[in-house]
Amino acid sequence: MANTYTFKINSVDCYTNVDGLSNVIYNVHYSYIAENEDQTFVYINNVQSLEAPQADAFVDFENLREPDVISWIESVVNTEKLQETLDQMLQEKVSPSKVNLRLQKDPEPEAPASEETV
Repeated sequence: MANTYTFKINSVDCYTNVDGLSNVIYNVHYSYIAENEDQTFVYINNVQSLEAPQADAFVDFENLREPDVISWIESVVNTEKLQETLDQMLQEKVSPSKVNLRLQKDPEPEAPASEETV
C-alpha cells in the first residue's frame, strides 16, 4: 500500500487591509504529512508566501475553509518533491541508517580512605 499525504493548515498571516480588502492572507503556515500503512508518520512544516489576490477573486476570510487554502498551496508548491522527501524521511524512521549511541562511562574511582589520627 502506498503512503498517504495530507496538508494541514496551521495558521495564516494576514494584512488587515489591502486596497480595501480585509484580512488578506500573505503567508500560509502548513504541515505536509506522510503516513504509511503501519500508521507511521512524518511531516514537514513550511511557510508559503502568496501573491496579493485579485479583487474580483477575493474570498472574505470568514468564508474561507481549509480546503480552499490547501488548493492555493497545491498550486504553488512542488508536491512531488515534498512527497519524495517525506518518503525518504519515512524510510529513515522505519529503518534508520544512522543512530546516536552513548558510550559506557567508566565507574568513578573510589576516594582513598582517609587516615584518622588520634
